[in-house]
Amino acid sequence: CYLVKSPGSKLTVVVTKTNAIGSTSASSAALDGFTCSQPAAPAWPAQALGDLRVGTAVSTTLQATGVTAPSYSIVAGALPAGLTLNATTGLVSGTPGAAGPYSFTIRATNPSGSADLVQSGTVNAAPGPITGAPDAFVVGTPAAGAVASTGTPAPTYSVTGGSLPAGVSLDPTTGAFSGTPTGAGAYAFTVTAANGIGSPATREFTGTVTEAPGWDVEQGMSPTVGVPLDVRFTAEGTPAPGY
Repeated sequence: CYLVKSPGSKLTVVVTKTNAIGSTSASSAALDGFTCSQPAAPAWPAQALGDLRVGTAVSTTLQATGVTAPSYSIVAGALPAGLTLNATTGLVSGTPGAAGPYSFTIRATNPSGSADLVQSGTVNAAPGPITGAPDAFVVGTPAAGAVASTGTPAPTYSVTGGSLPAGVSLDPTTGAFSGTPTGAGAYAFTVTAANGIGSPATREFTGTVTEAPGWDVEQGMSPTVGVPLDVRFTAEGTPAPGY
């Protein structure tokens, strides 16, 4: 038989000597935590790597049963970038360096046979810094521009501070600005990108919604032939127009 680790077990070895006259036996001291077992091919209990995140250290053992203890190897696919497999213990360790899906097959092998375990999933990543910005906001002109952030899964966008200019909205999926500003003046708002992984990313935007000049004619008197005319031309806009 093979000596196998078995927490809680006690193994005692009895040796018997025999000849034509008779026999005598002697027992060893109990060996804690071990038992005697017959050879067995590897078998995989249900197990998984768990939640993987870029930049977060991993230390998970994928271990098969079997007598004798099996060794381990990757026979298909690949571990996520940054992780390694200990061929003796089945320990997968390291720090994932890139987000995205993964799939690999780990094989446990001993003299009695082998067994495969398929592992697949996604390495997630917290949102990256928010890039992009809205185009200049102008009263009466459709809003344009967009914000963006990396991350796995893809982050969603929301305004979590201040407010967008009246008439403008932010698409939570694409980060695009749309609508048409309806009033001139200063604005300040904060956009947050979040995906449930790590800390959200935030960025503040400030500026002024501008408005093209609009003419207003103030007439001092009705025009009369031969009489001097006093007319004042003024325009309104943001920023204030020059003449």
